[in-house]
Amino acid sequence: MSLLFSFLVLLCSGISSVQEETLLDVQFGQQARSALSQSESTGGTARLLLYLLENRPQSPEFPAEGPFALSPGPIFTWELTEEQITTAAVKGTLSLGAPQSSFPGAIGLVFGPFKGQLALILDGAPFGRLEQVVLTGAVSELTFEIDRPQAMSMELKGPMPLPSQGVGPKERIHEVTLTSPLVARTRTADTTPEVPEHRAFVVLPNAYDELDAPRRRWPVIYVIPGSRTAIEHARSLAKLLHEPRMKDLIPQAIWVVLDSESTYGHHFFNDSTVHGSRSEALITELIPWLDIRYRTVPEPGARILLGEEQGGRAALTLLLEHPDVFSKAWSLSPDAVSFEALGCLDLSNDSNAFLELDESQRPAVRTVLSKDREIVHLDVKDEILLAETLSANGRSGQRWDELRAAFGSLQTRKSLARWPFDPDTGNLRRPEVKHWMDQDLAESLRRSPELARRLVEDARIFVGTSDERYRNLGVRHLQMTAEETLKTRGTEPGPWVVEVEEADSESTNAISRLPVHDEIITVLRGRDLHD
Repeated sequence: MSLLFSFLVLLCSGISSVQEETLLDVQFGQQARSALSQSESTGGTARLLLYLLENRPQSPEFPAEGPFALSPGPIFTWELTEEQITTAAVKGTLSLGAPQSSFPGAIGLVFGPFKGQLALILDGAPFGRLEQVVLTGAVSELTFEIDRPQAMSMELKGPMPLPSQGVGPKERIHEVTLTSPLVARTRTADTTPEVPEHRAFVVLPNAYDELDAPRRRWPVIYVIPGSRTAIEHARSLAKLLHEPRMKDLIPQAIWVVLDSESTYGHHFFNDSTVHGSRSEALITELIPWLDIRYRTVPEPGARILLGEEQGGRAALTLLLEHPDVFSKAWSLSPDAVSFEALGCLDLSNDSNAFLELDESQRPAVRTVLSKDREIVHLDVKDEILLAETLSANGRSGQRWDELRAAFGSLQTRKSLARWPFDPDTGNLRRPEVKHWMDQDLAESLRRSPELARRLVEDARIFVGTSDERYRNLGVRHLQMTAEETLKTRGTEPGPWVVEVEEADSESTNAISRLPVHDEIITVLRGRDLHD
Protein backbone atom coordinates (compact mmCIF):
# COMPACT_ATOMS: atom_id res chain seq x y z
CA MET A 1 0.00 0.00 0.00
CA SER A 2 1.23 3.53 -0.70
CA LEU A 3 3.13 5.45 1.98
CA LEU A 4 0.53 8.19 1.65
CA PHE A 5 -1.79 6.31 3.95
CA SER A 6 0.47 6.28 6.97
CA PHE A 7 -2.48 6.26 9.32
CA LEU A 8 -2.73 2.48 8.67
CA VAL A 9 0.62 1.91 10.35
CA LEU A 10 -1.11 1.50 13.72
CA LEU A 11 -2.28 -1.89 12.50
CA CYS A 12 1.17 -3.09 13.50
CA SER A 13 1.13 -1.49 16.98
CA GLY A 14 -0.74 -4.25 18.77
CA ILE A 15 -4.22 -2.79 18.62
CA SER A 16 -6.56 -5.75 18.87
CA SER A 17 -9.92 -4.07 19.10
CA VAL A 18 -10.90 -2.05 16.02
CA GLN A 19 -14.18 -0.30 15.57
CA GLU A 20 -16.04 -2.33 12.97
CA GLU A 21 -18.87 0.04 12.17
CA THR A 22 -19.24 3.80 12.11
CA LEU A 23 -22.74 5.17 11.60
CA LEU A 24 -23.34 8.04 9.22
CA ASP A 25 -26.43 10.22 9.63
CA VAL A 26 -27.11 12.26 6.50
CA GLN A 27 -29.40 15.27 6.19
CA PHE A 28 -30.51 15.80 2.60
CA GLY A 29 -31.48 19.22 1.28
CA GLN A 30 -34.43 19.81 -1.03
CA GLN A 31 -32.32 19.65 -4.20
CA ALA A 32 -30.85 16.29 -3.20
CA ARG A 33 -34.28 14.93 -2.24
CA SER A 34 -35.72 15.99 -5.60
CA ALA A 35 -32.81 14.40 -7.44
CA LEU A 36 -33.25 11.16 -5.50
CA SER A 37 -36.95 11.13 -6.29
CA GLN A 38 -36.27 11.70 -9.98
CA SER A 39 -33.59 9.01 -10.05
CA GLU A 40 -35.94 6.56 -8.32
CA SER A 41 -38.73 7.22 -10.83
CA THR A 42 -36.39 6.51 -13.76
CA GLY A 43 -35.00 3.32 -12.23
CA GLY A 44 -31.61 4.87 -11.58
CA THR A 45 -29.07 3.99 -8.95
CA ALA A 46 -27.58 6.13 -6.20
CA ARG A 47 -24.50 5.93 -4.04
CA LEU A 48 -22.97 8.08 -1.36
CA LEU A 49 -19.24 8.67 -1.23
CA LEU A 50 -17.39 10.15 1.73
CA TYR A 51 -14.07 11.73 0.78
CA LEU A 52 -11.55 12.41 3.55
CA LEU A 53 -8.37 14.47 3.56
CA GLU A 54 -6.02 14.89 6.49
CA ASN A 55 -6.82 18.13 8.30
CA ARG A 56 -3.53 20.00 8.01
CA PRO A 57 -2.60 23.47 6.71
CA GLN A 58 -1.28 22.31 3.35
CA SER A 59 -4.21 20.03 2.49
CA PRO A 60 -5.60 20.75 -0.98
CA GLU A 61 -9.09 22.11 -1.41
CA PHE A 62 -11.84 19.57 -1.94
CA PRO A 63 -12.86 18.87 -5.54
CA ALA A 64 -16.50 19.03 -6.53
CA GLU A 65 -16.36 15.36 -7.48
CA GLY A 66 -13.82 12.59 -7.61
CA PRO A 67 -10.55 12.02 -5.72
CA PHE A 68 -7.31 13.95 -6.05
CA ALA A 69 -5.03 12.41 -8.65
CA LEU A 70 -1.90 12.19 -6.48
CA SER A 71 -3.56 12.23 -3.05
CA PRO A 72 -6.85 10.35 -3.17
CA GLY A 73 -7.18 10.06 0.59
CA PRO A 74 -9.55 7.66 2.36
CA ILE A 75 -12.82 7.11 0.45
CA PHE A 76 -15.90 5.19 1.59
CA THR A 77 -18.93 4.18 -0.45
CA TRP A 78 -22.52 3.33 0.44
CA GLU A 79 -24.59 1.82 -2.38
CA LEU A 80 -28.16 2.89 -1.63
CA THR A 81 -30.99 0.38 -1.92
CA GLU A 82 -34.36 1.29 -3.43
CA GLU A 83 -35.80 1.50 0.09
CA GLN A 84 -33.01 3.82 1.22
CA ILE A 85 -33.47 6.06 -1.83
CA THR A 86 -37.19 6.33 -1.04
CA THR A 87 -36.52 7.06 2.64
CA ALA A 88 -33.99 9.77 1.81
CA ALA A 89 -36.27 11.35 -0.80
CA VAL A 90 -39.37 11.37 1.44
CA LYS A 91 -37.93 12.02 4.90
CA GLY A 92 -34.75 13.87 4.00
CA THR A 93 -32.68 11.81 6.44
CA LEU A 94 -30.85 8.53 6.24
CA SER A 95 -28.87 6.55 8.81
CA LEU A 96 -26.18 4.26 7.38
CA GLY A 97 -24.01 1.57 8.86
CA ALA A 98 -20.61 0.44 7.64
CA PRO A 99 -19.81 1.29 4.01
CA GLN A 100 -19.86 -1.46 1.39
CA SER A 101 -16.44 -0.52 0.03
CA SER A 102 -13.47 1.43 1.32
CA PHE A 103 -10.15 2.80 0.10
CA PRO A 104 -7.45 2.16 1.20
CA GLY A 105 -8.83 0.26 4.22
CA ALA A 106 -11.89 -0.12 6.46
CA ILE A 107 -13.34 3.03 7.99
CA GLY A 108 -12.70 1.65 11.48
CA LEU A 109 -8.96 1.92 10.84
CA VAL A 110 -9.03 5.69 10.32
CA PHE A 111 -7.90 7.86 13.21
CA GLY A 112 -7.09 11.50 13.73
CA PRO A 113 -8.50 14.80 12.40
CA PHE A 114 -9.81 14.95 8.85
CA LYS A 115 -11.82 17.17 6.56
CA GLY A 116 -14.70 15.30 4.95
CA GLN A 117 -17.15 15.86 2.13
CA LEU A 118 -20.10 13.79 0.98
CA ALA A 119 -20.96 13.27 -2.66
CA LEU A 120 -24.28 11.86 -3.87
CA ILE A 121 -23.84 10.24 -7.27
CA LEU A 122 -26.95 9.49 -9.31
CA ASP A 123 -27.31 7.45 -12.48
CA GLY A 124 -30.51 7.04 -14.45
CA ALA A 125 -30.83 10.48 -16.06
CA PRO A 126 -32.51 12.51 -13.27
CA PHE A 127 -34.01 15.74 -14.58
CA GLY A 128 -33.53 14.50 -18.13
CA ARG A 129 -29.74 14.71 -17.99
CA LEU A 130 -27.86 12.04 -19.86
CA GLU A 131 -24.73 12.42 -17.78
CA GLN A 132 -24.22 11.37 -14.21
CA VAL A 133 -25.44 13.88 -11.61
CA VAL A 134 -23.21 14.61 -8.62
CA LEU A 135 -24.36 16.67 -5.62
CA THR A 136 -21.85 17.56 -2.94
CA GLY A 137 -22.21 18.60 0.68
CA ALA A 138 -20.37 21.12 2.79
CA VAL A 139 -16.86 20.32 3.99
CA SER A 140 -16.95 19.12 7.60
CA GLU A 141 -14.23 18.67 10.18
CA LEU A 142 -14.25 15.12 11.55
CA THR A 143 -12.17 13.43 14.23
CA PHE A 144 -11.81 9.66 14.34
CA GLU A 145 -10.74 8.03 17.58
CA ILE A 146 -9.32 4.57 18.07
CA ASP A 147 -11.63 1.86 19.46
CA ARG A 148 -14.46 4.24 20.27
CA PRO A 149 -17.87 4.11 18.51
CA GLN A 150 -18.66 7.31 16.70
CA ALA A 151 -21.66 8.50 14.75
CA MET A 152 -21.00 11.14 12.11
CA SER A 153 -23.67 13.62 11.19
CA MET A 154 -23.24 15.38 7.84
CA GLU A 155 -25.35 17.51 5.55
CA LEU A 156 -25.83 17.20 1.82
CA LYS A 157 -27.64 20.43 1.04
CA GLY A 158 -25.66 21.83 -1.86
CA PRO A 159 -27.35 23.20 -4.99
CA MET A 160 -28.04 21.11 -8.06
CA PRO A 161 -24.95 21.31 -10.29
CA LEU A 162 -25.46 23.07 -13.59
CA PRO A 163 -25.53 20.91 -16.74
CA SER A 164 -22.29 20.65 -18.67
CA GLN A 165 -21.63 23.99 -20.31
CA GLY A 166 -21.48 23.94 -24.09
CA VAL A 167 -19.99 26.53 -26.39
CA GLY A 168 -21.07 30.09 -25.61
CA PRO A 169 -22.62 32.35 -28.30
CA LYS A 170 -19.53 34.60 -28.46
CA GLU A 171 -16.98 31.80 -28.63
CA ARG A 172 -15.47 31.23 -32.05
CA ILE A 173 -15.94 27.49 -31.79
CA HIS A 174 -18.35 25.24 -33.67
CA GLU A 175 -19.78 22.39 -31.61
CA VAL A 176 -20.55 19.32 -33.72
CA THR A 177 -22.74 16.40 -32.67
CA LEU A 178 -23.55 13.62 -35.11
CA THR A 179 -25.32 10.36 -34.36
CA SER A 180 -23.36 7.20 -35.14
CA PRO A 181 -25.39 4.30 -36.55
CA LEU A 182 -22.21 2.24 -36.83
CA VAL A 183 -21.34 2.57 -33.13
CA ALA A 184 -24.96 1.82 -32.21
CA ARG A 185 -24.84 -1.32 -34.33
CA THR A 186 -21.45 -2.59 -33.15
CA ARG A 187 -21.65 -1.72 -29.46
CA THR A 188 -22.60 -5.22 -28.31
CA ALA A 189 -22.46 -4.63 -24.55
CA ASP A 190 -25.53 -3.41 -22.69
CA THR A 191 -24.39 0.05 -21.69
CA THR A 192 -26.07 3.42 -21.38
CA PRO A 193 -29.44 4.04 -23.07
CA GLU A 194 -28.43 7.16 -24.99
CA VAL A 195 -27.86 7.01 -28.75
CA PRO A 196 -24.10 7.04 -29.42
CA GLU A 197 -22.78 10.21 -31.01
CA HIS A 198 -19.68 11.75 -32.45
CA ARG A 199 -18.88 14.98 -30.66
CA ALA A 200 -16.24 17.45 -31.75
CA PHE A 201 -15.30 21.11 -31.53
CA VAL A 202 -14.15 22.90 -34.68
CA VAL A 203 -11.93 25.98 -34.54
CA LEU A 204 -11.43 27.79 -37.84
CA PRO A 205 -8.39 29.90 -38.76
CA ASN A 206 -8.79 33.69 -38.90
CA ALA A 207 -8.55 33.81 -42.68
CA TYR A 208 -11.18 31.12 -43.24
CA ASP A 209 -13.93 33.68 -44.02
CA GLU A 210 -11.74 36.29 -45.70
CA LEU A 211 -12.56 36.68 -49.38
CA ASP A 212 -9.00 37.65 -50.27
CA ALA A 213 -7.40 34.82 -48.27
CA PRO A 214 -4.59 33.05 -50.16
CA ARG A 215 -6.42 29.75 -49.93
CA ARG A 216 -10.03 28.61 -49.93
CA ARG A 217 -9.46 25.08 -48.68
CA TRP A 218 -7.56 24.19 -45.54
CA PRO A 219 -5.66 21.26 -44.00
CA VAL A 220 -7.18 19.71 -40.87
CA ILE A 221 -5.47 18.93 -37.58
CA TYR A 222 -7.39 16.36 -35.55
CA VAL A 223 -6.73 16.75 -31.81
CA ILE A 224 -7.43 13.89 -29.39
CA PRO A 225 -7.26 15.04 -25.76
CA GLY A 226 -6.28 12.95 -22.75
CA SER A 227 -6.93 14.16 -19.22
CA ARG A 228 -8.08 17.62 -20.34
CA THR A 229 -11.60 17.83 -21.75
CA ALA A 230 -12.25 18.49 -25.41
CA ILE A 231 -13.95 21.83 -24.73
CA GLU A 232 -10.95 22.97 -22.66
CA HIS A 233 -8.65 22.12 -25.56
CA ALA A 234 -10.89 23.90 -28.05
CA ARG A 235 -11.05 27.07 -25.96
CA SER A 236 -7.27 27.11 -25.57
CA LEU A 237 -6.81 26.65 -29.33
CA ALA A 238 -9.36 29.32 -30.20
CA LYS A 239 -7.55 31.82 -28.01
CA LEU A 240 -4.23 31.09 -29.72
CA LEU A 241 -5.49 30.72 -33.27
CA HIS A 242 -7.39 33.99 -33.18
CA GLU A 243 -4.54 35.99 -31.66
CA PRO A 244 -2.83 37.90 -34.53
CA ARG A 245 0.58 37.76 -32.82
CA MET A 246 0.41 33.94 -32.78
CA LYS A 247 -0.13 33.59 -36.54
CA ASP A 248 3.44 32.40 -37.20
CA LEU A 249 3.56 30.18 -34.10
CA ILE A 250 0.43 28.06 -34.50
CA PRO A 251 -0.50 26.18 -37.67
CA GLN A 252 -3.12 28.02 -39.72
CA ALA A 253 -5.48 25.13 -40.32
CA ILE A 254 -8.90 23.84 -39.38
CA TRP A 255 -8.54 22.35 -35.90
CA VAL A 256 -10.99 19.59 -34.93
CA VAL A 257 -10.91 18.59 -31.27
CA LEU A 258 -12.46 15.14 -30.92
CA ASP A 259 -14.38 14.30 -27.76
CA SER A 260 -13.36 10.75 -26.87
CA GLU A 261 -15.08 10.51 -23.48
CA SER A 262 -17.74 7.92 -22.66
CA THR A 263 -19.46 6.67 -19.52
CA TYR A 264 -16.50 4.30 -19.16
CA GLY A 265 -13.88 6.99 -19.67
CA HIS A 266 -11.64 7.56 -22.70
CA HIS A 267 -12.40 5.10 -25.49
CA PHE A 268 -8.97 5.48 -27.21
CA PHE A 269 -10.77 5.34 -30.58
CA ASN A 270 -10.34 1.60 -30.22
CA ASP A 271 -12.91 -0.74 -31.75
CA SER A 272 -14.27 -2.76 -28.83
CA THR A 273 -17.41 -4.56 -27.68
CA VAL A 274 -18.07 -1.93 -25.01
CA HIS A 275 -17.50 1.15 -27.18
CA GLY A 276 -18.36 -0.21 -30.62
CA SER A 277 -16.39 0.53 -33.80
CA ARG A 278 -15.15 3.96 -32.75
CA SER A 279 -12.19 4.00 -35.12
CA GLU A 280 -14.17 2.90 -38.16
CA ALA A 281 -17.02 5.28 -37.30
CA LEU A 282 -14.63 8.23 -37.16
CA ILE A 283 -13.27 7.37 -40.60
CA THR A 284 -16.54 6.51 -42.34
CA GLU A 285 -19.02 8.86 -40.63
CA LEU A 286 -17.53 11.94 -38.99
CA ILE A 287 -14.60 12.82 -41.27
CA PRO A 288 -16.65 12.61 -44.50
CA TRP A 289 -19.31 14.80 -42.87
CA LEU A 290 -16.69 17.37 -41.87
CA ASP A 291 -15.21 17.35 -45.36
CA ILE A 292 -18.63 18.28 -46.74
CA ARG A 293 -19.52 20.81 -44.03
CA TYR A 294 -16.17 22.70 -44.06
CA ARG A 295 -13.77 23.72 -46.80
CA THR A 296 -11.14 21.09 -46.06
CA VAL A 297 -8.49 19.59 -48.29
CA PRO A 298 -9.95 16.06 -48.33
CA GLU A 299 -6.65 14.23 -48.80
CA PRO A 300 -4.43 12.17 -46.43
CA GLY A 301 -1.56 14.63 -46.83
CA ALA A 302 -3.76 17.39 -45.41
CA ARG A 303 -4.92 15.42 -42.35
CA ILE A 304 -2.71 15.41 -39.27
CA LEU A 305 -3.22 13.85 -35.82
CA LEU A 306 -2.19 15.37 -32.49
CA GLY A 307 -2.92 13.47 -29.27
CA GLU A 308 -2.10 13.71 -25.57
CA GLU A 309 -1.91 10.84 -23.06
CA GLN A 310 -4.78 8.44 -23.94
CA GLY A 311 -5.25 10.53 -27.07
CA GLY A 312 -1.56 10.04 -27.83
CA ARG A 313 -2.10 6.29 -28.08
CA ALA A 314 -5.21 6.89 -30.19
CA ALA A 315 -3.28 9.16 -32.60
CA LEU A 316 -0.61 6.48 -33.18
CA THR A 317 -3.22 3.75 -33.67
CA LEU A 318 -5.25 5.78 -36.15
CA LEU A 319 -2.09 6.65 -38.11
CA LEU A 320 -1.10 3.00 -38.42
CA GLU A 321 -4.56 1.62 -39.11
CA HIS A 322 -5.65 4.28 -41.61
CA PRO A 323 -2.73 5.35 -43.80
CA ASP A 324 -5.20 6.28 -46.55
CA VAL A 325 -6.79 8.88 -44.22
CA PHE A 326 -3.97 10.40 -42.10
CA SER A 327 -0.40 11.25 -43.07
CA LYS A 328 1.33 12.32 -39.83
CA ALA A 329 0.84 12.02 -36.07
CA TRP A 330 2.30 13.82 -33.09
CA SER A 331 1.86 12.01 -29.78
CA LEU A 332 2.53 13.66 -26.40
CA SER A 333 2.95 11.52 -23.27
CA PRO A 334 1.09 8.61 -24.92
CA ASP A 335 -0.52 6.06 -22.63
CA ALA A 336 -0.71 2.27 -23.07
CA VAL A 337 1.46 2.12 -26.22
CA SER A 338 2.85 -1.23 -25.10
CA PHE A 339 1.13 -3.78 -22.90
CA GLU A 340 4.57 -5.28 -22.24
CA ALA A 341 5.47 -2.00 -20.51
CA LEU A 342 2.16 -0.77 -19.15
CA GLY A 343 3.83 1.42 -16.61
CA CYS A 344 5.91 -1.04 -14.58
CA LEU A 345 3.75 -4.02 -15.60
CA ASP A 346 4.52 -6.47 -18.39
CA LEU A 347 1.20 -8.16 -19.16
CA SER A 348 2.84 -10.65 -21.47
CA ASN A 349 5.56 -11.95 -19.15
CA ASP A 350 4.79 -11.04 -15.54
CA SER A 351 2.87 -13.55 -13.44
CA ASN A 352 1.28 -11.10 -11.02
CA ALA A 353 0.11 -7.53 -11.67
CA PHE A 354 0.42 -6.42 -8.05
CA LEU A 355 3.87 -7.75 -7.13
CA GLU A 356 7.36 -7.23 -8.50
CA LEU A 357 9.79 -10.15 -8.71
CA ASP A 358 11.13 -9.28 -5.25
CA GLU A 359 7.54 -9.42 -3.84
CA SER A 360 7.37 -5.64 -3.38
CA GLN A 361 4.24 -3.80 -4.49
CA ARG A 362 4.31 -2.76 -8.15
CA PRO A 363 4.23 1.07 -8.37
CA ALA A 364 1.71 2.85 -10.59
CA VAL A 365 1.61 6.60 -9.86
CA ARG A 366 4.62 8.59 -8.68
CA THR A 367 6.24 11.96 -8.23
CA VAL A 368 9.93 12.05 -9.13
CA LEU A 369 12.06 14.06 -6.68
CA SER A 370 15.48 13.31 -8.20
CA LYS A 371 17.17 10.71 -10.39
CA ASP A 372 17.37 8.31 -7.46
CA ARG A 373 14.29 9.23 -5.47
CA GLU A 374 10.57 9.18 -6.08
CA ILE A 375 7.37 9.15 -4.04
CA VAL A 376 4.95 6.38 -5.01
CA HIS A 377 1.39 7.59 -4.47
CA LEU A 378 -0.45 4.52 -5.74
CA ASP A 379 0.57 0.98 -6.58
CA VAL A 380 -1.38 -1.21 -9.02
CA LYS A 381 -3.36 -2.85 -6.23
CA ASP A 382 -4.26 0.62 -4.93
CA GLU A 383 -5.53 1.56 -8.40
CA ILE A 384 -7.89 -1.41 -8.54
CA LEU A 385 -9.22 -0.84 -5.03
CA LEU A 386 -9.73 2.86 -5.73
CA ALA A 387 -11.64 2.12 -8.95
CA GLU A 388 -13.91 -0.41 -7.26
CA THR A 389 -14.55 1.91 -4.31
CA LEU A 390 -15.57 4.75 -6.61
CA SER A 391 -17.82 2.59 -8.77
CA ALA A 392 -18.84 -1.06 -8.77
CA ASN A 393 -20.12 -0.86 -12.37
CA GLY A 394 -16.81 -0.14 -14.10
CA ARG A 395 -17.56 3.57 -14.52
CA SER A 396 -15.13 5.01 -12.02
CA GLY A 397 -13.23 6.88 -14.73
CA GLN A 398 -10.02 5.47 -13.24
CA ARG A 399 -7.27 4.10 -15.43
CA TRP A 400 -7.93 0.36 -15.22
CA ASP A 401 -11.71 0.67 -15.69
CA GLU A 402 -10.92 2.81 -18.72
CA LEU A 403 -8.38 0.35 -20.11
CA ARG A 404 -10.49 -2.76 -19.71
CA ALA A 405 -13.50 -1.08 -21.35
CA ALA A 406 -11.34 -0.16 -24.33
CA PHE A 407 -9.30 -3.37 -24.67
CA GLY A 408 -11.01 -6.09 -22.61
CA SER A 409 -13.36 -8.83 -23.78
CA LEU A 410 -16.90 -9.61 -22.59
CA GLN A 411 -18.36 -12.85 -21.32
CA THR A 412 -21.97 -11.81 -21.88
CA ARG A 413 -23.75 -8.67 -23.06
CA LYS A 414 -24.55 -7.72 -19.48
CA SER A 415 -21.12 -8.38 -18.00
CA LEU A 416 -18.36 -5.84 -17.46
CA ALA A 417 -15.24 -5.98 -19.58
CA ARG A 418 -12.75 -8.47 -18.18
CA TRP A 419 -9.67 -7.59 -16.17
CA PRO A 420 -6.43 -8.98 -17.66
CA PHE A 421 -5.65 -10.21 -14.14
CA ASP A 422 -7.59 -11.30 -11.08
CA PRO A 423 -8.58 -8.02 -9.36
CA ASP A 424 -8.30 -9.66 -5.94
CA THR A 425 -5.00 -11.53 -6.23
CA GLY A 426 -3.33 -9.84 -9.21
CA ASN A 427 -2.62 -13.16 -10.95
CA LEU A 428 -2.49 -12.72 -14.73
CA ARG A 429 -5.27 -14.31 -16.79
CA ARG A 430 -3.51 -15.69 -19.85
CA PRO A 431 -6.52 -16.07 -22.19
CA GLU A 432 -7.54 -12.46 -21.52
CA VAL A 433 -3.95 -11.24 -21.82
CA LYS A 434 -3.84 -12.78 -25.30
CA HIS A 435 -6.93 -10.74 -26.22
CA TRP A 436 -5.16 -7.57 -25.06
CA MET A 437 -1.92 -8.46 -26.84
CA ASP A 438 -3.80 -8.85 -30.12
CA GLN A 439 -4.44 -5.09 -29.83
CA ASP A 440 -0.94 -4.15 -28.67
CA LEU A 441 0.94 -1.55 -30.73
CA ALA A 442 4.38 -3.05 -30.15
CA GLU A 443 3.12 -6.52 -31.05
CA SER A 444 1.58 -5.16 -34.26
CA LEU A 445 5.01 -3.81 -35.27
CA ARG A 446 6.57 -7.25 -34.84
CA ARG A 447 3.88 -8.75 -37.05
CA SER A 448 4.28 -6.09 -39.74
CA PRO A 449 7.63 -4.38 -40.37
CA GLU A 450 5.82 -2.04 -42.75
CA LEU A 451 3.92 -0.63 -39.77
CA ALA A 452 7.22 -0.11 -37.95
CA ARG A 453 8.57 1.82 -40.94
CA ARG A 454 5.45 3.96 -41.08
CA LEU A 455 5.61 4.66 -37.36
CA VAL A 456 9.21 5.89 -37.32
CA GLU A 457 8.78 7.91 -40.52
CA ASP A 458 5.38 9.50 -39.91
CA ALA A 459 5.05 9.75 -36.10
CA ARG A 460 6.74 11.98 -33.54
CA ILE A 461 6.52 11.07 -29.85
CA PHE A 462 7.33 13.35 -26.91
CA VAL A 463 7.46 11.88 -23.40
CA GLY A 464 8.86 12.99 -20.04
CA THR A 465 11.52 10.94 -18.30
CA SER A 466 9.67 11.59 -15.01
CA ASP A 467 6.20 10.73 -16.26
CA GLU A 468 3.90 10.21 -13.28
CA ARG A 469 2.51 6.97 -14.76
CA TYR A 470 5.83 5.65 -16.09
CA ARG A 471 4.62 6.18 -19.66
CA ASN A 472 8.24 6.73 -20.70
CA LEU A 473 8.84 3.01 -20.11
CA GLY A 474 6.12 2.10 -22.60
CA VAL A 475 7.47 4.58 -25.17
CA ARG A 476 10.99 3.19 -24.82
CA HIS A 477 9.70 -0.35 -25.34
CA LEU A 478 7.72 0.72 -28.41
CA GLN A 479 10.78 2.54 -29.78
CA MET A 480 13.04 -0.45 -29.17
CA THR A 481 10.56 -2.81 -30.84
CA ALA A 482 10.17 -0.58 -33.91
CA GLU A 483 13.89 0.01 -34.35
CA GLU A 484 14.85 -3.64 -33.81
CA THR A 485 12.23 -4.62 -36.40
CA LEU A 486 13.64 -2.13 -38.91
CA LYS A 487 17.27 -3.14 -38.36
CA THR A 488 16.44 -6.53 -39.79
CA ARG A 489 15.50 -4.72 -43.02
CA GLY A 490 18.54 -2.46 -43.17
CA THR A 491 16.55 0.72 -42.39
CA GLU A 492 18.07 3.29 -40.05
CA PRO A 493 15.30 5.28 -38.28
CA GLY A 494 15.58 8.99 -37.63
CA PRO A 495 15.07 10.78 -34.28
CA TRP A 496 11.33 10.18 -33.95
CA VAL A 497 11.14 9.92 -30.12
CA VAL A 498 11.98 12.90 -27.91
CA GLU A 499 12.48 12.40 -24.17
CA VAL A 500 11.99 15.56 -22.12
CA GLU A 501 14.34 15.37 -19.15
CA GLU A 502 12.87 15.53 -15.63
CA ALA A 503 9.36 16.25 -16.91
CA ASP A 504 5.99 14.70 -16.06
CA SER A 505 3.13 14.56 -18.55
CA GLU A 506 1.75 18.02 -17.76
CA SER A 507 5.09 19.76 -18.23
CA THR A 508 5.99 17.59 -21.24
CA ASN A 509 2.77 18.51 -22.99
CA ALA A 510 3.31 22.21 -22.26
CA ILE A 511 6.99 22.19 -23.29
CA SER A 512 6.29 20.24 -26.48
CA ARG A 513 3.50 22.37 -27.92
CA LEU A 514 5.69 25.09 -29.42
CA PRO A 515 8.15 22.73 -31.20
CA VAL A 516 5.24 20.49 -32.28
CA HIS A 517 3.42 23.45 -33.82
CA ASP A 518 6.62 24.47 -35.58
CA GLU A 519 7.13 20.95 -36.94
CA ILE A 520 3.53 20.78 -38.20
CA ILE A 521 3.95 24.15 -39.96
CA THR A 522 7.13 22.88 -41.63
CA VAL A 523 5.36 19.73 -42.86
CA LEU A 524 2.36 21.69 -44.19
CA ARG A 525 4.59 24.22 -45.95
CA GLY A 526 6.46 21.38 -47.61
CA ARG A 527 3.12 20.25 -49.02
CA ASP A 528 2.10 23.76 -50.07
CA LEU A 529 -0.64 23.74 -47.44
CA HIS A 530 0.62 26.63 -45.29
CA ASP A 531 1.66 30.18 -46.10
